[in-house]
Amino acid sequence: MESCRDVKEPEEGLEKEVCFVAAHSMELPKKLAKLIGKRWPALARYEGVLWGLTGVGEKNVRRFYQFLDERGEKIKRMVVIGFAGSLEKRVTKGTVVSLSSVRDTKGGKYPLCPLPAQKVVVGLEVNHWTDKEEKKTLKERFPEVSVIDMETGAHAKECEKRNITLSVVRVISDDLNEKLPRVSFIAEGVRSLPWKRLLENPVLFWRGFWFSLRLWGYRRRLTKWVKKWQESGYDFLENA
Repeated sequence: MESCRDVKEPEEGLEKEVCFVAAHSMELPKKLAKLIGKRWPALARYEGVLWGLTGVGEKNVRRFYQFLDERGEKIKRMVVIGFAGSLEKRVTKGTVVSLSSVRDTKGGKYPLCPLPAQKVVVGLEVNHWTDKEEKKTLKERFPEVSVIDMETGAHAKECEKRNITLSVVRVISDDLNEKLPRVSFIAEGVRSLPWKRLLENPVLFWRGFWFSLRLWGYRRRLTKWVKKWQESGYDFLENA
């Protein structure tokens, strides 16, 4: 995926507002993902709401905030949505969680502004795709942590610098004891599945297929969550 900024964007220098943001297009509403494409950092206005796409990982998150600064965007509240892995049996697949704080593996800890969700938990930022054996090790090192992802810590640092209120809502995509598929076998849609590799690696293909199918459903869950909050009349700025 390449970095590109010339997508359909809102006008520069907006008044302070709320911005919903995800790391991967698979975490965005489906129609919006098609609008933005696989390019980042990116901003787009969708159904009257400002959305951002950062790209995966800490480095891309930092670049996204630099992008906002260059454009002169005035964000008051950032709402990160996406997927997360669980480090606890009680936090099961499909659960919608909001983070009260996030830690990084270097000892940093950052408070967040949680939104109502099925569970409010403490998160940990990791820097790579984390399988079940490493999850158990992380849980031993950070017993208070319930979920992991690859961007929240970076968002917290960047928002702290800019006095932006940060909320994070994620759907649990994989549990503590699950063996994850290879990233290359995960697809955003049926057409993009690696069909040519079905005969070459049928076990890996089907593991990736079922995991992808799960993520497609969780994307819909995230989209419904955002729409629910928009329709509720909740004022993200007033409560920032």
